[in-house]
Amino acid sequence: MRQGKCEQCGASDSVALFLGVDGRLLCRRCTTQVVEQAKAKRTAVEIVSIIDPTVCYQCKADYGSQELPLIGGLPFCARCAPGLYARPFPPWIKLTLAGLLVLLGFALLHGARYFKAGKALVLGERLVAARQYAQAIPQLQASLAIAPDCEKAVLLLGKADLLAGRYEEANKVLAGHKGGQFKEGPLATEVRRTFERVDKGLRKAADARKLYEAGKSVEAARTYHEAAALLPEAPGLADAVDGLDAVAAFDQKDYDTFLAIAEKGWKNHPQSSDYAAALASALACKYTVTGDPAFHTRAEEMLEKAQQLAASSPEAAQRQKEYEERTRYRLKTRKILDPKEYDRQFHPEKSKPVK
Repeated sequence: MRQGKCEQCGASDSVALFLGVDGRLLCRRCTTQVVEQAKAKRTAVEIVSIIDPTVCYQCKADYGSQELPLIGGLPFCARCAPGLYARPFPPWIKLTLAGLLVLLGFALLHGARYFKAGKALVLGERLVAARQYAQAIPQLQASLAIAPDCEKAVLLLGKADLLAGRYEEANKVLAGHKGGQFKEGPLATEVRRTFERVDKGLRKAADARKLYEAGKSVEAARTYHEAAALLPEAPGLADAVDGLDAVAAFDQKDYDTFLAIAEKGWKNHPQSSDYAAALASALACKYTVTGDPAFHTRAEEMLEKAQQLAASSPEAAQRQKEYEERTRYRLKTRKILDPKEYDRQFHPEKSKPVK
C-alpha cells in the first residue's frame, strides 16, 4: 500500500484515502474545507479520486509496493481479473432474451406476407423509376394483393398502367381506391396530372375517329396528331397516325406523301401483309399519274409479297383480296377511285366501304 501526505495539513495515510483537489493531494477533511471556501467565493473546484495501483480495486488486497496491472484504468489482481472477462449474464437477462427471441419468431412468421408485400412494392417502385412500366405492373399487383389499402402501391400501379398504355386498367385501379380519393402529395399530383393528360388524349382520339368516319380525313389526321402528342406512350398510336396521314394524303391526291408514308410503314413492318398491300396501292397511284413502268413493276412485286404474307391468316387474306382488286384496277386502267367510289361502282351490295 502506498502512503500519501496531505499538502495542506501534513496528515499521512493510505494514498487511496486522499483526493486530488485542483492538482494537490489533500485529505478528506481538508478537501471539505477547500470545497466550502470555494462555495463561499463561488468558484469551481476540480476533484479527482486517487487510485492506489498496489491495492486491488475489487478485493482490496494489498500487494505492498507491487503495482497491479490496470484494466479499464483500474488495478486488479490476478484472482479478480479473469472474472471481468467471464462475467455470467444474470438469469433475468437470459430469460428476457429468450422471450424476445420467441416474440421475434412469432412476428417474423406472422409478418412474412407483409415483408413480401413490401419487397414487391420496393421492386415495383424501382422499375417505375427506371421507366420499365410493363415490368413494374406484376410487382405492384402482387403488393396490392397482400396490402390492398396501400395508397402508394395503388398510385404507382395506376401510373405504371397509364404509362404502359393500359388506360382501362389504370382507371379501375385508381377509381377503386376510396372512390379515387388520395392524400395530397407529389406522387398523387403526378398521377392525377398524367390521368388528366391521358383522358384528354383519348377524347382527341375519339374525335379523330368520328371525323374519319364522317369522311373528313384531313381533319381526322390533324386531330389524331394532337392525340398522339398527348399519348406518347400509347402502343401503336404512331402507326395509326401514319395510317390517317396516308388516307389524308390519298384524299388530297398527294401521292408522293402517300408513297413516303407507305414506304415507312413497310420498312417498320416487313412481315405485315397490310403494309405490303398499302405500299402496292401507293405505287399503283404513282404509276397511274406518271406512267412510269418502274412503279408498275414494283407494285406487282408488293402485291405478290402481300399475298405470301397473308396466306396464313383468313382475315389477312380477305383484306389482301380487297386491296389487290382495287390496286390491279388502277394498274390496268390508270384510274384512281377511292374505296367508297370503287365499291359503289363494282360492289354496290356492300353497306360499308373497306379501306
